Amino acid sequence: MARRFALGKAPFQRITDEKRLSTSQIMRDFIIALVPLILFGWVKNGLLPFIREEISVIEMLYPLILILVGALTSVVSEVIFFYVWKKTNTWEGLKKELSLSYGVIPGLLIAMIVPIYTPVWVLMLGCVVANILFKMLFGGFGHNILNPALMGYAFITTAFYGVITSSVGQGFFLPSELASGATPLQNLAGLGSVTNPDVLISPYGSLLDFFLGTVPGGLAETSSLLIILSCIFLIARKVISWVIPVIYVGTVFVLTLIIGLISTDNGLTFALFNVLSGGLLFGAVFMATEPVTSPKTPNGKVIFALLLGVLTVLFRLSGKLPEGVATSILLLNLFVPMIDRFAATIRAKKINRQVILKYVGMGVFILLLAFYTVFHVTNKYEKKDIAKAEVVEVIE
Repeated sequence: MARRFALGKAPFQRITDEKRLSTSQIMRDFIIALVPLILFGWVKNGLLPFIREEISVIEMLYPLILILVGALTSVVSEVIFFYVWKKTNTWEGLKKELSLSYGVIPGLLIAMIVPIYTPVWVLMLGCVVANILFKMLFGGFGHNILNPALMGYAFITTAFYGVITSSVGQGFFLPSELASGATPLQNLAGLGSVTNPDVLISPYGSLLDFFLGTVPGGLAETSSLLIILSCIFLIARKVISWVIPVIYVGTVFVLTLIIGLISTDNGLTFALFNVLSGGLLFGAVFMATEPVTSPKTPNGKVIFALLLGVLTVLFRLSGKLPEGVATSILLLNLFVPMIDRFAATIRAKKINRQVILKYVGMGVFILLLAFYTVFHVTNKYEKKDIAKAEVVEVIE
């Protein structure tokens, strides 16, 4: 008998689940998982520098101000949308709309991943773009095809990159000593290639510092330890599946390990550096698993995660931007319906030659993309090393 799969709008709930959560409970647990990261971001970027008398009281509160502004801006922008567009002009009506919209989440996420020195008005603009353009105009919660928070983040980091970077150390509400140095991935992008991965790690301490999160980066996305604990909590509560974050991060680890073994003298260190740096873990747990913009089918999740890992390594190590996580997730968001259709169709059929050929075809495609990524990155690194050697020879 043919099996049926839901391909409509998420989130979904299976009748056979022993422990069923409502959408409100899912969103509540999601926010609970973010709280330790927010507190860590404040302690790291605000409280500790204040105790060391490096910043003022206002600057000490700035991380929390960013979080509050992001959340409040998102909610207010949706209130305005409901009032103007949907003509909801009663408090009860607005309260009902907001209870089904969960507008606070995009703003929280954007505030957590922006640099600490991001001006408030830039953050507010990103939240408005995320909630209005990429969420509400698509039909609201459950109907967006792209992750709203990542779209808002991509907008402000692209359109206002110069404003954000030039804001370091400019005074009021712009802390000068809070993680304002180059991030590890910016350092990697600047070097172009690395023979000894310790060169990437030593300016920030050790891999333990990367794991704990005491390195420059987004406001509240640097602590790998807390992100892993939050991931375990969300999986235990059945808010997210382990498939996407584990396979996504695992793919990045394997590919960077191979690249590291070929191009550096310590492949394991290079791989761990890439896993613990930037927004990979945060994106894998809190962005890639969003139920609306990620695949619903089990096989689709696996394909999605594998492609995310390959594209992230490709964009991060060969592109001009130092990250790659946001770009990869947003790009694959567009292909989620296609991935789900493909995965549901072959999974609902009996195992036969046609189904096996489709699985093999998808596997070959992913392997070829991975092979191209490894070849392209290692070739790029080799050319960089040759160029450096030629420069040294000329100088000598």
